Amino acid sequence: MRATQSPPAYAPAGHRDTCGGCLHHLALDLPDGRRDIVAWSSDLEPPIDDGEPFVTDGTFVWLRVDSEGEPAKSFVIDGSYLEYDGRTLYREKARRAGMVRF
Repeated sequence: MRATQSPPAYAPAGHRDTCGGCLHHLALDLPDGRRDIVAWSSDLEPPIDDGEPFVTDGTFVWLRVDSEGEPAKSFVIDGSYLEYDGRTLYREKARRAGMVRF
């Protein structure tokens, strides 16, 4: 990025802590209408299982949804499945870290 360019207009769409502060959530709206949703657990130890908006046995999730709210891609740390908005987006036999494309 050149010094004369301004950064992209990302806008925080919300943040919250659940589970007495052990799970953390952040959503960012991108200028083109997509949204990044991130959730992580304290010390990356307990699973993200509060359903807001994820359910997984992983400890960190990043999900990008398109401008229509449909999942586009995700990154999960130490997870074998990911559910979002009542739908199973992926399921593996073993826990792993990696990019998931839909």
